[in-house]
Amino acid sequence: MSDYGSTSYWIEKCTTKAIAFVDKIDYMQSIESFGLTAATMGGGFFGGILIGYVLKKVIKKVAVIIGLFLAALAYIQYCYE
Repeated sequence: MSDYGSTSYWIEKCTTKAIAFVDKIDYMQSIESFGLTAATMGGGFFGGILIGYVLKKVIKKVAVIIGLFLAALAYIQYCYE
């Protein structure tokens, strides 16, 4: 290293600090983008759970209605034989 009073020493020191600062900003931006990605994936996960739950309930109700309809047809056929 050079003398503390020399210009090249201070230029090198400031450049090193600037590069470290830029690297820190890049790291922080990558963390922020990860947070956004995680929030998007988490929202999709809970949205999928909600849609699955609703579809399960709807399909159960449709199955019961179809079953009752078929049971009514069987009863009508039995009564009119």
